[in-house]
Amino acid sequence: MAKKTKKIPVSKPAPAQKPVSAVRTIKLLFGQPLSAGYARIAGAAVVFLAAACALIFLAVAWAKNGLWGFPLDDPWIHLCFARNLVEFGSFSYFRDQLATSGSTSPAYTFLLAAFYLFYKNEFIISYTLGIIFSCLTAFAFWKLVRLDFKNDAWFAVAAALIMALQPKIALIAVSGMETTMFIFFVIAALYFYKTANVRCLGIMLGLVLWCRPDGLILWVAVAVDYGLRRFAETKKPVGGHEPFFTLKGLLAVFAIALAMGAAYGAFNFHLSGDILPNTYKAKLTYYGALSPLVFLQREVLGYFFSREFLPISIFFVVGTGCVLVSVLRGGYSAYALYLIFAFGFVAAYCINIPFAHRFGRYMMPLIPCYIVISMLGLRAAALGAARACKREAVGNALCIACAALAVVLASVYLIKDSKEYAYFCKYQNDRQVAAGRWIEAHTPSQAIIATHDIGAIAFYGKRKIIDMVGLVTPELIPHIKQDNFEVFLEKYLAQKEVTYIAVLTNWFEIANSLPLFVPVSAPEVLNVYSFIPAKTHIQSRAVSSRNRQAMQLAEGQKNYPAGLQLLEDSYALDSKSSQTLLYLGVVHEMMGKSDTAEQYYGKALALFPDYVDAHFGVARLYANQGRVDEALAAAKKCLEISPDFAPARKMIAQITKQPQLPQ
Repeated sequence: MAKKTKKIPVSKPAPAQKPVSAVRTIKLLFGQPLSAGYARIAGAAVVFLAAACALIFLAVAWAKNGLWGFPLDDPWIHLCFARNLVEFGSFSYFRDQLATSGSTSPAYTFLLAAFYLFYKNEFIISYTLGIIFSCLTAFAFWKLVRLDFKNDAWFAVAAALIMALQPKIALIAVSGMETTMFIFFVIAALYFYKTANVRCLGIMLGLVLWCRPDGLILWVAVAVDYGLRRFAETKKPVGGHEPFFTLKGLLAVFAIALAMGAAYGAFNFHLSGDILPNTYKAKLTYYGALSPLVFLQREVLGYFFSREFLPISIFFVVGTGCVLVSVLRGGYSAYALYLIFAFGFVAAYCINIPFAHRFGRYMMPLIPCYIVISMLGLRAAALGAARACKREAVGNALCIACAALAVVLASVYLIKDSKEYAYFCKYQNDRQVAAGRWIEAHTPSQAIIATHDIGAIAFYGKRKIIDMVGLVTPELIPHIKQDNFEVFLEKYLAQKEVTYIAVLTNWFEIANSLPLFVPVSAPEVLNVYSFIPAKTHIQSRAVSSRNRQAMQLAEGQKNYPAGLQLLEDSYALDSKSSQTLLYLGVVHEMMGKSDTAEQYYGKALALFPDYVDAHFGVARLYANQGRVDEALAAAKKCLEISPDFAPARKMIAQITKQPQLPQ
């Protein structure tokens, strides 16, 4: 019997498959998922780096200066309010006698006051708050970018690292300002919007306003983005994006925010009769006339396209293009909210206050948005490069190179900016802090001080302050930009019984008076004077500006006629300025008109008998004319007024043919 053979089935050949397009097969290294363990490590790392960067700034400043400090005068404004709130139970700038809404950030001031209850060192509590919010900002940003790049986890890691290492954020964290707190509230609000958390979003929008008035721009950005998504949904379901609010949910969000906003407005109105703080109105008046074009060129484009941001600024343009293309096609981009907020923020400043302040701190809240859009652009560019070359390695190399360069540059500028931070901390300490301490030690407790830099002078001076630019003296605000403001100001200070005036000479120049205290003679020069009504003369800025230009023309370019014309214009504007008369004498002396020069020096001395420069001008004229005894007497008069006046010492030594007099 024949053995049956087992029939082996023959497999049919598989049908030919169409080649898969390279567009669909590209999967970047940066697009790989991140395990839960690595995510926890990354979250902890960005928090640690944020704290470490801030501490580097403090370490560098301490090593250079041997003291704690702030690089701005504004932190002491918050501290004055916080201290008085604790010690006198009043939101006031002097004891409980000057209640006013002079703090731009009541929320930050209240937190400072809470810390002040337990610890009185102004630097430690300010640094602590700033670093806490810097760490919270880094962690919240990490949570946010994990949502934005949930399928591209390493892009999220790169974005979070760049943010944590940001020198500008580290600097402002230890500057005693509310900026890191404001940025945290902004990022938290964006996160809760993307996760459709009604209650938390409403609270964050309210806190953003309590932190800074420009937080209202985020309210508008959220509403606009919601409208764009609703519109996109009517055309085609968006799908695949973060959870979405119902209209009822959005109304609930704004109900919470509006309730907190109403409380904010009532707080300010109770203190100063307006729903916004005095600081906003004062800055609007003072900086509102600046050029929006210059602001855009220098303080926006110059800021965000500087070398520090070089690797990500290029891809910000690409990312912006990606978002705009998506929106213009009638679709929805989950990244549109960042651009709406950023461009709305810049536009609001352009229209109202085209000024970013020192370190560009008013623009710092846009840095998180800038980084996210830049990472979006980098991803698009990397995918495009990989598809064009049909090699994933090209896209991976671009991602790694750009992310690494951004991190390296952030580290380099961390050292550079920390040195700048140390310099400005000493700068403030040598001027405003020194003036405040001198005022406390050398003026009676009932003294009233007029100044335009009210922070450290008020905090350390512990005297009642009249704010010459209106931050805590709002009744001055309507007059600041009026002609003859200085004339009005002199009368106002006399009515308020001001006894001393402390000013930077490039802000307000005092004529016809000798300063009582000059902390440093290097620019900017800050002087403290006695204020004597009808004698102490506040020279107008127009006169000061013309006088500077006149002396540049006369001394630098030897253009005496043009210099004289400017000085004559100054004299026509202000006949009480001994400085203008002195300069008229100097220019005529340069022209060889000794008799006319002497007349002007005499007029200057009639207004200001102790004017050392005018006495020395007379001495110089006499010396050149060979009137030795008169020159010697005039030079000695200089030393009677100012024993350290070096030119007079040198002249006396030359006349008497002796070595220069000892100091």
